[in-house]
Amino acid sequence: MGYSDIESANIVGYTQKDAAQGKFLIIGAGFEAVQGGTAINDIVSGVQGVDYGDGIEFVNLAAQIQIPSALGYNTYYFLNDGWFDDGSEEGDVKAGWCDSVGNIVDAEIVPGVAAWFKSVPSDGFATVAGEVPADVSKSVACPEGFALRANAFPAEIPLNGDKMTSADIVGVDYGDGIDFVNTAAQIQVPSALGYNTYYYLNDGWYDDGSEEGATKAGWCDSVGNLVDAVIPAGQGFWTKGTSGAFTLTFTK
Repeated sequence: MGYSDIESANIVGYTQKDAAQGKFLIIGAGFEAVQGGTAINDIVSGVQGVDYGDGIEFVNLAAQIQIPSALGYNTYYFLNDGWFDDGSEEGDVKAGWCDSVGNIVDAEIVPGVAAWFKSVPSDGFATVAGEVPADVSKSVACPEGFALRANAFPAEIPLNGDKMTSADIVGVDYGDGIDFVNTAAQIQVPSALGYNTYYYLNDGWYDDGSEEGATKAGWCDSVGNLVDAVIPAGQGFWTKGTSGAFTLTFTK
């Protein structure tokens, strides 16, 4: 998807990922709502709802979004009849993302942070739609441990391009070609077989046309070669600041 993929006068575009029934996937929210903000009820759609029912079973039957929080994850469920305050004595109901007691929420996905998505009732789609943010760039912190991250804009990201950079990442040397996989900062991107893992080296090898090649800093594969891998639009990924916390800056 590109910025020019226009769906209507107000919707600049969307990213969409297939969501097999009962399978978790990692999504990023690179769009903002037309009215502003990144509330999940304004930008994330494409799932089948379930009814509140007895207020117990829906947490096991409804589609889910799990958004990282300081204590783990905040989980929200897609209901056909989520309650909201419409100003009346009893309130009203409508379809939308709800908390664990069935209330429509105003929870947001922070730009640059990814979330888990699961379509429980059936196969479906994780669709994120809205306007491209006006900001030229956005930065997000990546701690020493694992963290879910995503492009803050709705576009693919070449790992070693100029759309995702870091001014403070601590690279490590290739060394003996063994230890760096345990000491270098990592990015792990979901794949059909699990994850593709990349490591940030000071001296990743690349083909410069010479007989021996050359080296420079960048994201590398497990044998120390700079990669030309691209993270698709709307795809979340893991970061791990093994060599120290760092910041990723995404540029439009």
